[in-house]
Amino acid sequence: MNKIINDETSNLIILNQYIKDLSYENFQKNGTHNFDAKENNTNIEINVIHEPYGEVNFGVNIKITINCKSKKEKNTIFHLELDYYGLFKAENANLVDKNYLTSEGARIIFPFARSIIASVTQNGGFMPIILDNVNFNLTKG
Repeated sequence: MNKIINDETSNLIILNQYIKDLSYENFQKNGTHNFDAKENNTNIEINVIHEPYGEVNFGVNIKITINCKSKKEKNTIFHLELDYYGLFKAENANLVDKNYLTSEGARIIFPFARSIIASVTQNGGFMPIILDNVNFNLTKG
């Protein structure tokens, strides 16, 4: 199913989206760790990469890394890496800049990546990590 975003200057059509890479490591021993956000340091890093394909197609890769360490013991509790990819077609792409296309593509696919992270962390033995919405506005202005 193609999703079309109407704009005064461009239509953005999502052609495909998928998990490009997923890694999850749970370092707790025998399920003994009781996850409490107040007792742990959770570092979340999100990067967005634009990959052009010809004149009208492009890809957006959202790379999310989450590393959770115990404040008391200083050891890693879990580590998650997700590369989530969306392939898009931009009609009238020459009328908008790459930053706009990248930020709109990331905005469209981010909810799917957020859902995957919540599911993986919950199925990995912890409370689900539900990421806040992210403003991917990369346009200058």
